Amino acid sequence: MKYNVAWQGLDDLFEEVYGYMTGLLEQNRDSKLADLVPNEFESSRCGDLYEVIYAARLRLSEQAGLAGEDAEEIRKIYQSYEEIQEILCRKSFEYGWFLAMDQYREGLKEK
Repeated sequence: MKYNVAWQGLDDLFEEVYGYMTGLLEQNRDSKLADLVPNEFESSRCGDLYEVIYAARLRLSEQAGLAGEDAEEIRKIYQSYEEIQEILCRKSFEYGWFLAMDQYREGLKEK
């Protein structure tokens, strides 16, 4: 399937893919990507790992006597990790896109 990046910038394409992968976007039947990009947190290793993180956060909150609220330092840790994850995913997406485009152009030259 070809995806026309001319009408949708690479950043927008990443945001849509990342949104579906992380469950931040609802599966939109109008999108060509909706059926191609699953929520990686549903019935998967990512979902299992997220449950481990969530349970640990609740235990730390309880130990600190915060009744379900995260201590500021705990919040900083997981928010920073989430931001690191998005940065690395974006870079991987961009590198993959540019490598695929380079391979495509090389293939055109050989014809």
